[in-house]
Amino acid sequence: MLVTIVPSLQHLAIVKIAVCVYTSPEVRKFEKNMMGCFGFSEIHEREWISFIRERVSHCALQEKFQKKVIDFMKPLSLELCLWHTHLNKMFVFHAPTITPVWNSAGTIDQLRTARKLVHCQDLPFLERFSLACHFWMTDDVLEIWKETPLQEREKAIQNMRRNEFSLFMNEKVRKLRKEFLNKWIEWMDEGAVDHEQYYFYCFSLFSMPYLPMQSYLLKKASPQATLDALRDRLRSNPRLNDLEYACLLNLDVNYQEELRKTEPYGLLMAFLHHPLQNHFLKMAELVGDYLKEEEFDNLLFSIFLKLREGWKDYDYRDLLKNFFFRSPMEFRMLDKKSAFFRSFASILSEYLE
Repeated sequence: MLVTIVPSLQHLAIVKIAVCVYTSPEVRKFEKNMMGCFGFSEIHEREWISFIRERVSHCALQEKFQKKVIDFMKPLSLELCLWHTHLNKMFVFHAPTITPVWNSAGTIDQLRTARKLVHCQDLPFLERFSLACHFWMTDDVLEIWKETPLQEREKAIQNMRRNEFSLFMNEKVRKLRKEFLNKWIEWMDEGAVDHEQYYFYCFSLFSMPYLPMQSYLLKKASPQATLDALRDRLRSNPRLNDLEYACLLNLDVNYQEELRKTEPYGLLMAFLHHPLQNHFLKMAELVGDYLKEEEFDNLLFSIFLKLREGWKDYDYRDLLKNFFFRSPMEFRMLDKKSAFFRSFASILSEYLE
């Protein structure tokens, strides 16, 4: 079995307060003015922490819990930044003013947020329609299409087919996304008979790495499709969103074992980041026998970077030491590593003391 996350009540409370602070209007305004749409920046870290500390000081919390809340701001900021980037890949460009739905883990609930945006009349037709298509909301796709005046639909579709609203993308990506939306339009023109379109979904999922993974659709397609999709995601992106993690948990036990054998590095990279980092060492125990030394070195360096970049949402120094000293002896011979690795080995050794 893979790691199942059961957070403590204290952790849930801290995350809830952190999300409340981070999503408050004054914090959102401060971050936008100081850092723009790229979220947390090391350049402005001192001003950012000072501003957040002043806000958190008004909470009726012990000082040690106030610090935990402050330490959560950086992963929350990155989560929001990644969410906006992901939306842009799905042709949604006018969502920054709309507050996403956060879950108890301190990550954005992809599906509930998508529904919120799809039902937001302030967004342009094409953005709502595109988002509904990407999240496979067939009922909403039909409803948006039906409720939009013919002239507005035709104008938006013409722009889409001419790629006029996505000139920053390369030609291959523009063509692929145009064909994707065209397929949905053809589906409606043909009577919207195959309501869930499993074959089209699986084909699109492997052609478009930003397409949200839907556990229920993949289950109806095949367990192998889920396994293959997770492999692709783990190889291309070191983070799993809530939908991808749900697919991981719902994967058949035998396929979970197969994933551990073939993708130990990808799984550990995913578990190195918020909100899975608390369970990194447990995952390391499960996949340790399949991990290569080069992959171990890369993971060690990634944890080292967490420390150097000032991530405090977890005790990464303790994580580094535990991961290092639980590894096979041959992996720990720093003087026999590559020249690149040896270049920071002395600094790394200080963290291991």
